[in-house]
Amino acid sequence: MEDCVAAMQNKKPDLGINSVEELKQLLQNCDHEGRFAIDEYNRVRKVDRADRQTAAHPAYPPSKPAPTTTWTTQKQHKTSGPFNAFAGSKQEPEEEHKAWVKEEQDQVDYGGDDDEEVGKKKKGPPGVPPGRHWEMYDDDGVSWWYYEGPRGKWWMQDGQTTPQPWDEGTEES
Repeated sequence: MEDCVAAMQNKKPDLGINSVEELKQLLQNCDHEGRFAIDEYNRVRKVDRADRQTAAHPAYPPSKPAPTTTWTTQKQHKTSGPFNAFAGSKQEPEEEHKAWVKEEQDQVDYGGDDDEEVGKKKKGPPGVPPGRHWEMYDDDGVSWWYYEGPRGKWWMQDGQTTPQPWDEGTEES
């Protein structure tokens, strides 16, 4: 979080964030949807949409609690159990920051099709790249994206706002 504070002081000094405690307070006061979790070592992570727990706030009606999900660091200590993002643990911090990963790898949200269901063909364009099922290509300095997934085949060039249907007839051999 120290790096975040330094970046905020540099890029957004008007916010007045000068310490880790002030940043934590800002997140706690503004994050009513539960988008972020802070552990006891001041590590911040974005919470998967399905696992968010809405904070009690008079301006927002209460919603049903999200199920608890277990998160682990990529390199675990031999004596420690998994870190529970909502309950915390006594796990010691790693020598260097390790990305937190969800134990169910097939459930990780990579962006793109948030409402995707396996085996069902969806209608309409997918979410914009980058994301799941999108691949980036560069043709003589022109960057573009190709999608092949549950929503069919689509493409999108940098600078466009919506994906276009992929026309099989124009495919080069």
